[in-house]
Amino acid sequence: MASQEIVIVGAGGHGREVLDVLRAQDPDCETLKFAGFISDDKPDPQILAKIEANWLGTVDDFLANTNNMGFVIGIGDPATRKDLAGRLENQGLVPVTLIHPSATFGSDVFLGVGVVIAAHVSVTTNVHIGDHSHLNLNSTVSHDCRISHCVTLSPSC
Repeated sequence: MASQEIVIVGAGGHGREVLDVLRAQDPDCETLKFAGFISDDKPDPQILAKIEANWLGTVDDFLANTNNMGFVIGIGDPATRKDLAGRLENQGLVPVTLIHPSATFGSDVFLGVGVVIAAHVSVTTNVHIGDHSHLNLNSTVSHDCRISHCVTLSPSC
């Protein structure tokens, strides 16, 4: 089975943390292959070189030349994430959910598309997490919670 190529939208600190989750989830690129970052702000090439990552250009440039690819948004601001998710999905790109292997889940947990679950997150039972939400490092979501779309839980929430 071939790997699905995916991009991370946003090359700032949060986007680079999302790359860490991707690499922890699939260290051998068996199912997900990181193609690079897209970002309207050109990232520091030295930082990207240290993490062996590429900048593929701006969002508009990418959308003008893209093919069927997966994406995850590595931007902390929920409003920006919601806007970008709509633009990318309308162009036929497929949102990918990323889950760090150290995360734990109880029974009856629903995860929407494009969700990012960072290291050491704990989700208990009967939880619903909406599309493109981010649960940051060491967050806990307890029983019967309903998290809407594009929500960001800060570290250790």
